[in-house]
Amino acid sequence: MRIAFDATALPRRAGGAGNYVAQLIEGLKRLKTGDSFFVFAKPEDVARLGPWPSGSGFEPVPVRLRTRPQRLAWEQTVMPSLLRRIGIDLLHSPHYTMPLAFTAAARVVTFHDLIFFLYPQYHSLAKTLFFRRMIRWSSRAADHIITDSDATKADAIRLLDLPAALLTTVRLAPAERFRRVTSDEVVQRIRQRYQLASPFILSVCTLEPRKNLVGAIRALRILRREGVDTALVIVGARGWQVDPVFREVSDPQLRERVIFAGYVPDDDLPPLYTACDVFLYPSLYEGFGLPALEAMACGAAVVASNRSSLPEVVGDAGLLCNPDDPADIAAKVRTFLTDPAARQRYGACARARAAEFSWEGTARSTYDVYARVDARRRLRSTVSVGDIA
Repeated sequence: MRIAFDATALPRRAGGAGNYVAQLIEGLKRLKTGDSFFVFAKPEDVARLGPWPSGSGFEPVPVRLRTRPQRLAWEQTVMPSLLRRIGIDLLHSPHYTMPLAFTAAARVVTFHDLIFFLYPQYHSLAKTLFFRRMIRWSSRAADHIITDSDATKADAIRLLDLPAALLTTVRLAPAERFRRVTSDEVVQRIRQRYQLASPFILSVCTLEPRKNLVGAIRALRILRREGVDTALVIVGARGWQVDPVFREVSDPQLRERVIFAGYVPDDDLPPLYTACDVFLYPSLYEGFGLPALEAMACGAAVVASNRSSLPEVVGDAGLLCNPDDPADIAAKVRTFLTDPAARQRYGACARARAAEFSWEGTARSTYDVYARVDARRRLRSTVSVGDIA
């Protein structure tokens, strides 16, 4: 097959969707399928997604796109002709939207979540209206849809009125670097770098409403009132509508116990996951919830929301909480803070659970979708030629 992979939506800072693109491309390279892959990417991202060794079957196609509107316009107007010129058999669009114009290439699209339909208040009105329309159109034009979780698959079937046969769940995985750090020196260095006392609760996420950091801070307040001496360390860049989070820590008793570490280098995450006493992920909605799985791979005791995809990711290797109830969040966190044996037991279970997910498996399952879709495309082409004859 001649396969195009559209990586032009890769963000400057890799979040969940960015990690998906980078790790999936690397996983597909390792499969060595013998197919030809053409990876559309902004020039500054070509090196990030490399290397591109000769004979690997992977070739970058640099595309100069400076803004999101420019990228979306290019996708609909220029990409179809580019696919025809290169002679593409199949296109994978890994970020919700895809070219809607007719093309001979089969089209696979990934829907990471249905947040624009379920929680429109978490995005601007313009963005919500745009993506609602584009996702609906893409769902009708796609030959197949990949979702990150069964929860997202069920949402897509229900909200977009799609047949189950059109969708396949392909779960994500932690990158190989997410392993428990065994060097005390490395862990201590991280503690000193971010001035982390013990014990501490860790949350890793973009600061935005659906991550429910307000609920996490309210749970911390309950723990403090009960005499549990702990801090909450929040790692992640600021998103939008962050004022409620900072208002919640205006209480002098909490101000020094909530640490905003900001965006941290990728290499700092494994020792942070290793050093924490509890990893807390009380999100109101996730298409997958990759940080929870990364923390589990590092042996962290995880408390996660009982909503959307998180139960199927965490399984019974962590404790699930009601994200709308700070008292329940606090109770689950308290279990690990006050019971070292439970913390150790769940940490071991978490590592075993995380080992069930791999990017090799994700890449293989994704490629299996490609193969099935391409087989149907070839069958249609054969039937069409036969009809003409």
